[in-house]
Amino acid sequence: MNCWVIVPVKRLSAAKSRLAPNLTLCQRREMVCLLLIRTLGILASEKRIAGILVVGKDRAVRSITANHGAVFVQEKTNGGLNRALAYAAREAVRRGADSILVLPADLPLVKQSDIAGALKPAGKPPFLRIAPDHTGHGTNLLLSAPPGLIRFSFGEDSFQRHVAAARRAGARVSVIRRASLAQDLDCPDDLARLYRVGLKESTKNTKENRKNTKKEKFLK
Repeated sequence: MNCWVIVPVKRLSAAKSRLAPNLTLCQRREMVCLLLIRTLGILASEKRIAGILVVGKDRAVRSITANHGAVFVQEKTNGGLNRALAYAAREAVRRGADSILVLPADLPLVKQSDIAGALKPAGKPPFLRIAPDHTGHGTNLLLSAPPGLIRFSFGEDSFQRHVAAARRAGARVSVIRRASLAQDLDCPDDLARLYRVGLKESTKNTKENRKNTKKEKFLK
């Protein structure tokens, strides 16, 4: 499978506008850039990815993309996310892609194992792998083989639309449900949820470290 990843990044001047009550524009811009850096680092560690396209409009995004060995695709129109993704998908196909993975840059808990799981062998196309957000309505990861299997329909209730479109196309559909893929950052509630999840994960890691320390002492 010659899979290319598409990472869409919205214009930084309007970055995460629904978080404006909690964060300044400067803070929101910085958050988006840091999340993009983290995402590109995780993707770069997955050997089954043939290439990474970042579609956006900003010089800062272009610079981050270049620094991480990815390809920047200048968004040509103001037609919104789905047109930008369609344009990037055509570029991926031009570069030899036989499948595409769309991964937003605002998933703060995404892990390399999530990407590896999405890219595991799935037999012959056509097939769609998709991960919903925590509400079960949005789409936080979408793997399409072949690339033109369905039209992108990101937005409210996109999960249901993507699944329905793939089934109409006669494709196999696999739903990936992972907490690390479900958590995004769009509104103040997401920040609160991220804090709770992060605190829980930190406590879990602390307990695990204590167990390992005890085992090491015992072995000595």
